[in-house]
Amino acid sequence: MLSEARDWANERGLGDCLSYLEGDFMTLVERIDTADICLLDKIVCCYQDAQGLVQKSLVSTKRAYGLTYRRVRWFMCLGGRPFVSRRSHTKAAGGPNAKFE
Repeated sequence: MLSEARDWANERGLGDCLSYLEGDFMTLVERIDTADICLLDKIVCCYQDAQGLVQKSLVSTKRAYGLTYRRVRWFMCLGGRPFVSRRSHTKAAGGPNAKFE
């Protein structure tokens, strides 16, 4: 995903204006300056300390803040239990958390 973002920015002449960090924000937060834009892509519903993640990332964001959530699908909760992906080791939370709406 980061390589696609870099390619997109470079095609538009913005490559020198942007920086990218990959990793767990909560472990990198001390090294991160404020950012104009922050996007948490499909992480808040599954992150162990979701409230801390949102609070710390909001403090670090100056202009625009975005959250995306996994799409809720009927097969994600078959049998009343959350679906566990064997590939990514994450649980489907079933949609946006009411705390963050």
